[in-house]
Amino acid sequence: MSLPLKKRRSPNRASGRRKRPLRVAGAIPAIFVQVKNWAGYGETRYVGAHIQVRRAKYRYLVWYENGKKHEFYLGSIKTVPLSRSPDQLAGSVARGSAARARTGV
Repeated sequence: MSLPLKKRRSPNRASGRRKRPLRVAGAIPAIFVQVKNWAGYGETRYVGAHIQVRRAKYRYLVWYENGKKHEFYLGSIKTVPLSRSPDQLAGSVARGSAARARTGV
């Protein structure tokens, strides 16, 4: 005896949901770097560049010129730890001192 095929537990994603555009903070500006044009004396040209983040901390400005990769270090990204409210800090200090008072008893 053959049983009917079971329905898939997860329906196809394309059938039920619409694709929403990603939320971005704003338009990404075009960045250009001025480089010397060796074909003419004293002439310059502009090459497109982008910012690259490495190891989630260091920023570089990267562009390609004549098939070679050039980069300029822009600095590290400042990471700010999440701050606690003064009420939470006071409570953790009070709990810690009470625990220390009971040790060795």
